[in-house]
Amino acid sequence: MNIQLNKRNLSTDNDVMVRYKSLKSQLTINVKSEICSRLETMKILKEIKDNEYYKLDGYKSFEDFTKDYKLAKTQAYDYLRIANAIEEGIIEEEFL
Repeated sequence: MNIQLNKRNLSTDNDVMVRYKSLKSQLTINVKSEICSRLETMKILKEIKDNEYYKLDGYKSFEDFTKDYKLAKTQAYDYLRIANAIEEGIIEEEFL
């Protein structure tokens, strides 16, 4: 009886698995960080708009202010809707 083993390099397979798990871990951290950053951005935009702080820099409108931060009008207002919903208790941050 002639038995041949698969010529798989176990150390290479193990290295690949370790690398994959490391990448998944870093991805999880990055996604959570990005979510926190966006939530903070929403709150900042809401406070600036609600208090019309943008006028302190001579902006005539909130839209003009957001253009300098490369935020599309729709994105800025989507953020404001979410920030308002959080403030009103309609949405809880931990569900975002």
